[in-house]
Amino acid sequence: MLEPEERESLERGMLTLRITWVLFVAALVVYIIIANIITDDFIEEVSLDNILLWMMRITLLVISVFCLIFAYFIKRFMLKVYLRDSKRNFIQKMFASVSIILSSGAVLSSSYAVSRYMSTLISCIAFSASVGIFGLILFIIGGGFLTFYCFISAIAMFSFRPRFEEIERLAIDLKHQQDSEESPQLNANL
Repeated sequence: MLEPEERESLERGMLTLRITWVLFVAALVVYIIIANIITDDFIEEVSLDNILLWMMRITLLVISVFCLIFAYFIKRFMLKVYLRDSKRNFIQKMFASVSIILSSGAVLSSSYAVSRYMSTLISCIAFSASVGIFGLILFIIGGGFLTFYCFISAIAMFSFRPRFEEIERLAIDLKHQQDSEESPQLNANL
């Protein structure tokens, strides 16, 4: 289990994450407000051909799907803890966060868990928010669909919202990893 000071550190990190998450959701609301403020005259001036508009709509939809899938896999890979570095594949090494190391060489599991979870979640939320931006772009060029894209983006952001259970599980797993790496070294020294 976690020590009280480690748990407190996780809770402070969660506060920052919750504020960040609320700001991203507020940005979605701003997109919808901007779209409602823009007049129909402006949209008619910017409108594109039906074929070009259709191609943009399909392209942005495909990019949106890839963004959401990529966000899911980022979260899945970044929140796994592996006992040995040799078991990690290229993608997991590519997204690995830099650990915080003390002069004694011990990893601060709660600080590392907060930074790792924060970078993972902000990346996922940013990919989710990009879907709403694509909807705003389509709306401005006359394609509509802002509400649809913002709805998908809001659902994705809700599914990637900060959860204390996830960061706590990550911190416990990192602590177990640290303990398992120290155990062979102690036995070798005896």
